[in-house]
Amino acid sequence: ARPNLAIVPNTLVRRVRFRGLRAEGIECERFGRVFDLDADRVVLCAGAIATPGILQRSGVGPRGEIERLGVALVADVPGVGARLLDHPGVAIFFLPRHAGFSSVSHPLIQTVARISSRASACPNDVQIQPGSFVPLPDSELAGVTLAACIGKPRSVGRIRFPTARAADPPRLDSRLLEDPSDQDEARAALRFISRLARTRVISALARPVYPRLAPFDDEGNLRAALTRMTGSGYHPCGTVPMGAEDDPDAATDGRGRVRGTLGLYVADASLMPTIPSANTNLATLMIGERFGEWLRTAED
Repeated sequence: ARPNLAIVPNTLVRRVRFRGLRAEGIECERFGRVFDLDADRVVLCAGAIATPGILQRSGVGPRGEIERLGVALVADVPGVGARLLDHPGVAIFFLPRHAGFSSVSHPLIQTVARISSRASACPNDVQIQPGSFVPLPDSELAGVTLAACIGKPRSVGRIRFPTARAADPPRLDSRLLEDPSDQDEARAALRFISRLARTRVISALARPVYPRLAPFDDEGNLRAALTRMTGSGYHPCGTVPMGAEDDPDAATDGRGRVRGTLGLYVADASLMPTIPSANTNLATLMIGERFGEWLRTAED
């Protein structure tokens, strides 16, 4: 109902259009029809996976990647798509001892405990999450989980766009727990889960079944390889990081203005120069609210 808002669903943004260094709109595709939308300013909020792809297809990014994609270079910005940050998660799967205890209709995560890792300077940086069922790639099982999410990982992943076609998905190499310190934190969190699993209350409700029927030794150390039960925390960020003017890795300034361009902004989780120790949702909402206020008076 707002006169200054138009939502166009089922639309793929192919690229940002430039006149020189100034963004003048976007090229879109909808149901096979390609068309342009003109704008004085363009604000990309496509998320940490799609935003760097739009920028690279538009000629904004590392020179080598832009040339590989066969796109005309607009601005050589090395930080666009140079890295991928995410929260690694590790989980133990349990089988309920009583019928009806677990249901795939329940919310997956209904509560969380926060603990501080020994190595991190950030308090409460590890989340312990009981899961109401077991989500699998093709189905959901009526089991339960105890999982840990590492809040301040040092491992850095990679994202690469194989072609300049907007419909082609990127290749993600998350490299979760690649840094030895992240592995140490994951093992410590699992020792905490081991203590929980052996309490009288929890052991009466469910028993572990994966990665082993007895996943922990007497000291609470995991008997299986970490890689068997490590996955994404679904918090990708940092693919178009903001930073100070003299930061060579910064793709935007502190207000999301893309380096080397005019009238082009980013306002989503790709801006985060480091990953938050908590879920990225609230931080992303803050970016939207704050940047919305700034854009009222923004000057290029």
